[in-house]
Amino acid sequence: MDEPFEWITKHTELVHENPWFSVRKDSVVRPDGKPGDYFVVSLPTPAVVIIPVDLEGNIVLVGQSRYPVGKYLYEFPAGAADVGEEVLEAAKRELREETGYDAEKWELLGAYFMQAGIMGQEAFVFLAQGLREGVASPDGSEDIRLKSVSLDEVRNLSFGSELTNFSLSPLAFYERWLRANEH
Repeated sequence: MDEPFEWITKHTELVHENPWFSVRKDSVVRPDGKPGDYFVVSLPTPAVVIIPVDLEGNIVLVGQSRYPVGKYLYEFPAGAADVGEEVLEAAKRELREETGYDAEKWELLGAYFMQAGIMGQEAFVFLAQGLREGVASPDGSEDIRLKSVSLDEVRNLSFGSELTNFSLSPLAFYERWLRANEH
């Protein structure tokens, strides 16, 4: 699917920058030929999303308070790679920090753009199996609780507002992997 990209960028201006992201304002010519402004959030590194599967076949979710929506939500462990860090190493680090688990087996399931309407950050989805317990070390903004649930429970959570939409694409990658690996 190689569709033409029909936007033209005339000018770019940095409007905000902090250690985690920046926001730029692009003066553009839209596909309909009219001028406009487009604001883009830029993150310096790719994201990683981990689907940790325990020995019983359950999926380990992390719950935490999400300030922008004012709710406590569950999701797959995830985070951003550090500058210069390989995505697999970032996935291992994030799983350990958020859950305390290490995994014996890692597999890249795919990648996707998380919110292509406002940012260009790509997320890499990893399956982590053979979990071994350790000690979690979340940062000060993470009030994490773990929930180990069946795949059916994850599906049910995805239809409500308890599981973030950030977790829906990774769930689709995992479902595809399960179908391909049925014995």
